[in-house]
Amino acid sequence: MGVAEAQESRTDEKDDPGTGRRGDAGSLEGAFSALESKIRSLAARVGELGAENGRLRGALGETVAERDRARTEASDLREAAGRSSAEAEQRLAGLESEREEIRLRIERLLAALEEDASPASP
Repeated sequence: MGVAEAQESRTDEKDDPGTGRRGDAGSLEGAFSALESKIRSLAARVGELGAENGRLRGALGETVAERDRARTEASDLREAAGRSSAEAEQRLAGLESEREEIRLRIERLLAALEEDASPASP
């Protein structure tokens, strides 16, 4: 009960000169009216908070789903990077082997050319 309502309640409790009775009925009516107003206000606020809670729970569900999707995507990317790395290493090893074979063939060709060129020189 607010300060103004408390003061009203105190003034209502004064003796009523016409009846010789205290003004209890009026003060109770005012108190009940104030209580009803407060209860309606609180009920409306509870409803608002319930709606906000529902909205926040929905947003939380979406956030959790997004987090799980991002985790799955990151895991897939790590796995793909691992495969790509292994594939790249295999390809690099194959290219190095091919380069070595080509180098050996060039050396043999140069040796053969040198042999062919040496008997004709004297």
